[in-house]
Amino acid sequence: MGYTHYWRTSFTQEHREKFAEFSKRARKIIDTAKAEGVKIAGIWGDGLDEEIVDSTQVSFNGFNEGAYETFSINFEMLEDLRNDFSFCKTNHRPYDVVVVAVLTAATEVFDETIFRVSSDGTEEDWVEGERLYARAMAGEVKMPPAKQERWLP
Repeated sequence: MGYTHYWRTSFTQEHREKFAEFSKRARKIIDTAKAEGVKIAGIWGDGLDEEIVDSTQVSFNGFNEGAYETFSINFEMLEDLRNDFSFCKTNHRPYDVVVVAVLTAATEVFDETIFRVSSDGTEEDWVEGERLYARAMAGEVKMPPAKQERWLP
């Protein structure tokens, strides 16, 4: 066992535009994290700055010893699959903050009938990821009132 985040999706073709919006937010999150010193790599964890973020996929890992399991949400693979279940073990590696921020973005873009998240982590484990999301999206999205206090730096 390890520290893991879980999500269930129910994407259909009608969610394509929302997925593109989610991908844009994921790109901003990853770019912000990199600017703050978090090393993000491709899916195997060995190609620094080789993450995949486009209108149909968001896939990345930590870098080298900071890698653990690949985080990946691929619209093309999940399209028209009901109740697809996925997970990513990060084992609290440095890229966990990015995984949490990207999952937060997904919960903001999609309603809970389309995207649901759970985690082995506590609320405290999510604070830094939620703050990263807030910094990346500064001025672009209104933070839900219930989270605003936790998102303060």
